[in-house]
Amino acid sequence: TRSVARQGLKVQRRIALTQALFWPAVLGTCFAVGALTLAIRRSTKRDEPAPATGGIHDGQVH
Repeated sequence: TRSVARQGLKVQRRIALTQALFWPAVLGTCFAVGALTLAIRRSTKRDEPAPATGGIHDGQVH
């Protein structure tokens, strides 16, 4: 009966550890995906040429 009780405690510890680490793992994954998305968006915006607006500050006399 002791081995059965020990086995039950091991299972309970594993479940408790899994539950304790679940939300931090989810939040960490979301943070990493968000940071990667921002980095990709910033790098693609740098490669695009700026549109010609034709405003006051473009150095041309109208």
